[in-house]
Amino acid sequence: HHESATAVPAGEALMEIADTAHLEAVIDVLSGDALRVKPGAAVRLALGSGLPELPGRVERIEPVAFTKVSALGIEEQRVNLIVAPTAAAPVALGDGYRVDARITLDVRDDALLVPTGA
Repeated sequence: HHESATAVPAGEALMEIADTAHLEAVIDVLSGDALRVKPGAAVRLALGSGLPELPGRVERIEPVAFTKVSALGIEEQRVNLIVAPTAAAPVALGDGYRVDARITLDVRDDALLVPTGA
């Protein structure tokens, strides 16, 4: 609540403690790709090498896009997706941790699979 050292009166809030059992991931995606994502879509969160993926669901797609400069210096419009994990994380996670997300856009049970060499 305060960014530097200061005297505080009795009863003033000093810090907030979060419930780490109820984390969410904020994933930014290109605004054109966000149009294909639906709330409730399945997501797999990769936490790092050697760790199992964490399943989740898209809870919310934020309505406002923002501009972000890519590594190549290109300005891109991006949208935040809020993802709620559907299982407990296998390791302790906290604020600002990096995760890679794979979002399922469509599932077809009766799809015909053809080898790429066919």
